[in-house]
Amino acid sequence: MFSVCLAIEQCANLGGPYRIVIWTLNRGGPRSSIITASALLLAGNWIRYAGTRAGSGNFGVAMLGQILIGFSQPFVLTAPTRYSDIWFTGQGRTSATAVASLANPLGGALGQLIGPILATDSAQIPNLVLYVSIIVSPLISLSDGAHRRDVIYPPTPGL
Repeated sequence: MFSVCLAIEQCANLGGPYRIVIWTLNRGGPRSSIITASALLLAGNWIRYAGTRAGSGNFGVAMLGQILIGFSQPFVLTAPTRYSDIWFTGQGRTSATAVASLANPLGGALGQLIGPILATDSAQIPNLVLYVSIIVSPLISLSDGAHRRDVIYPPTPGL
């Protein structure tokens, strides 16, 4: 098991998954990166829920869902720098990137605080995963509409 984990780590260090993220961001821009993350997040949430509901819980299926959710994160974390580069001048770029980049840890902190309130014992965890999947699904479907195809640059000049 240790050798498998070591091999996965070495593959990640070579930049395997991150090459795909950078390629997606450079080829399609932040829109394609966010839509890719949304698709992975949607699939991961529902696969994770299926894993928690399967019989007495299928750990492998739940972990597959969690891995897909983890793979979606780099696609989102790279988008703020590209947006701030397109939409802001040099003076506002640092602040814009900082604000957009802090949204991810803030959301993670809220999830860590709210989760234990909703699921007080292990029998309630499948319901918690279902609630997260239900809440996230319509929000993810908005990600395509939030990134209009015809808007490449900001409505006002950035320079």
